[in-house]
Amino acid sequence: MPFEIIQHPGDAIFDVLPIVEVIYPAHPSDAEVAEYETRARTIIDAQRRRPFLVLADQRALRVMSPELVAMLIELNAYAAARGMVRTARVVSTTIAGLQAHRLRRERRFEVQAFESRDEAMAWLRGGAA
Repeated sequence: MPFEIIQHPGDAIFDVLPIVEVIYPAHPSDAEVAEYETRARTIIDAQRRRPFLVLADQRALRVMSPELVAMLIELNAYAAARGMVRTARVVSTTIAGLQAHRLRRERRFEVQAFESRDEAMAWLRGGAA
């Protein structure tokens, strides 16, 4: 199963930023990771440097490979330079939460790990965590 990307449009009237939601597969192949990176960069570029948010649902992926973490660090830097304001990561394990913390070290954007999608969405939209 490949990465699923869902785009939630923003609303300028209600001051709601667009959200790009990514649902990670349990065991992504190298080809799926490469395809995801290409698709993600296309979606990031389509934002035209306007602010946007990211929801990464990693619950099915219990631990990321070192190669995937390295690619995500690079992809997040790319996204942050092009308008990504914050990203919420929904995780199911302590290790996945620690890996999300590793992404936070970049300090180019806000990132937080959550156990539920609802909490993550509330945080992205400016609510309390």
